[in-house]
Amino acid sequence: MITFTTGLMGAGKSKELIERYRNDKSTRATLTASLTENTGTEGKIESRNGEVIPALNIHKDQLEATLGLIMYLIFEFKVTTLYIDEIQFLDEETIKEILSYARYQDVTIHFYGLETTFTSDYFESSKYLLNELSEDEIFKISRECEIEDCNNTAQYNARIVNGRVTREGDTFVEEKSTYLSLCKKHYFSKKLEISS
Repeated sequence: MITFTTGLMGAGKSKELIERYRNDKSTRATLTASLTENTGTEGKIESRNGEVIPALNIHKDQLEATLGLIMYLIFEFKVTTLYIDEIQFLDEETIKEILSYARYQDVTIHFYGLETTFTSDYFESSKYLLNELSEDEIFKISRECEIEDCNNTAQYNARIVNGRVTREGDTFVEEKSTYLSLCKKHYFSKKLEISS
């Protein structure tokens, strides 16, 4: 079985992963995609409510090491279920290889991650999963717009720079950025100013 759970920032994806992992009685392991940490190093999956579980990092540019780690978990530790968080950091090739291997080994994988960037473009890995998996394998978690007194459903991950929504810049940045989940009205508003 393969699933992909997606939603905007702050929708509760990591919370859902942690709950599902804790209730899972199979031999399982957690991985989290990283832009900076080497594959196989110790990491964690943390939800906004403070819940934390340990995980092994998989670096976005270390495909061979990632596949080696997955093989090691399956053969040495007899893992039958993998939980992989932050898959938006992985490229399509990595997702294809993980899927192919998981299907061949009959391993269950639960992918978690963002669907779109702050420019509302699809992340490469998420787009691939959305096209590859069937509707009953995809779970979307919704949330409300983060603007006070707005009850609309949020549709966009907005990067905030100098108090305004920006739709330009690199997708992956090293400096800490501020993001909000916004509805269409607020994402495209020219009058919206966000105070820090």
